[in-house]
Amino acid sequence: MMQELLFNGQAVDMLPDDAVTLQYRSNLLSDIDKITSSNSLTIRLPKTARNSVIFNFADTLFTSGIERKWYNAIYSRNGVQLINGKAALLSADREAYEVCLVWGIFDKLEEWFKSDDTLRDLPLNYPVQLKKITSENIYATEQVAYGTMYYYNGGMRYVFPVVSVGLIFSRIMMNVLVNGQIDTSEVDTSVLSNYYLNFNDNLVDELVQASNEPTFLVKDWIPAIKTVEFFKAICHMFGWFLEATPDGLKLVDYNTATDKSLAVDWSDKVVSYGDVPESITFKYADYAQRNWMRYKPDESVSRPTDADGSIDIADKTLDNDKTLFTLPFASSYKDEIIQYRVVLNEDDVKEVEFVKTEPRIMGLLENTTAPWLYFVDALKFSNIIADKYSAYSSMLASPTVVEVQLSLDEFDLLGLDFTRPVYLARYASYFVIIEIQSDGDVSTAKLLKLV
Repeated sequence: MMQELLFNGQAVDMLPDDAVTLQYRSNLLSDIDKITSSNSLTIRLPKTARNSVIFNFADTLFTSGIERKWYNAIYSRNGVQLINGKAALLSADREAYEVCLVWGIFDKLEEWFKSDDTLRDLPLNYPVQLKKITSENIYATEQVAYGTMYYYNGGMRYVFPVVSVGLIFSRIMMNVLVNGQIDTSEVDTSVLSNYYLNFNDNLVDELVQASNEPTFLVKDWIPAIKTVEFFKAICHMFGWFLEATPDGLKLVDYNTATDKSLAVDWSDKVVSYGDVPESITFKYADYAQRNWMRYKPDESVSRPTDADGSIDIADKTLDNDKTLFTLPFASSYKDEIIQYRVVLNEDDVKEVEFVKTEPRIMGLLENTTAPWLYFVDALKFSNIIADKYSAYSSMLASPTVVEVQLSLDEFDLLGLDFTRPVYLARYASYFVIIEIQSDGDVSTAKLLKLV
């Protein structure tokens, strides 16, 4: 077996016949900010003159100091470039330097995960003018500029200026993630144009206190939700996940990733003996019997809305409940986002009383004569789970994880796509790939059985 490893464009010396063990990991069932990169097991590099120069003589206390940084790394096996990622020096002893490779999601998203940037840091510099709110015009309904914002009332108690979720999502894709870094061709992002996020509730206060018809910028009044949290929430709500593919990063629908009709046949690659895999386990990851997807609590909602939902696992040995995630948005009752109430003061004069509300996402209600925002049924997690997580929940309801030996060559590894199931005729079953560890000629695969 021939192999070559480059650090910052310089070839490093490797131990003869010491195959680099590569671990490829799927992020199918991972939260976006808990995504783990694929990585190698520890690689021991001999302490040659060439390697000592590359690592700045990190093995001696008299050096000017190790550079604690990521190296650009390229790893090739049998003439096929398998890895274009990063590497870190872990330690040094009398005989060798120890390093580790990482690739996939890591180098593209790490800084974003650490960022505190919010929606207010996006280039949403759209000026919008709204009518001053008074007790006399508080019942007015008006559509405002750019076709992406609406100014509604819902009767005596509610008013909610909003901005298109699709517009926000596109700005994140273009400005935070750098346009083109994530392929969205396999998910229907156009559906986001049917949903809207309300502005900061203090805007209503401004509209009442204003002496004229105020103009504001969207970026100044949009809720200060972190961009990564907003992106995660939209993925949760629409059943999308982020995965590394041979062509880069891609948003994928859970139902697509578990679609048996799209499976790749790996039947001829199985090298395990007999009809029994190397191992079978009946638990997967850190789940409970009821795994909740929740909306953020908000005491301003006038009536309870059963908007949370759970994926259930029939395993009495697990804990009873676990919250998988809580959205940075609250649910609503019908069409209301209560940001103020019109009340009578001691002199029986109408006054506006402001109400603190959490951010909301609302949908356009169909079959109405005019656009109207509503907490539509599609936003309830019971419906989201049934529509977007059906195969996902079926897999987890009674999980079966198998470990098998596969003969995967360099081209198989290069084209590894976690967004497609695999079929193994020996077990007459379809599987989702969870992890593959390649030691050279033979790879060990951890697979989750599809129902």
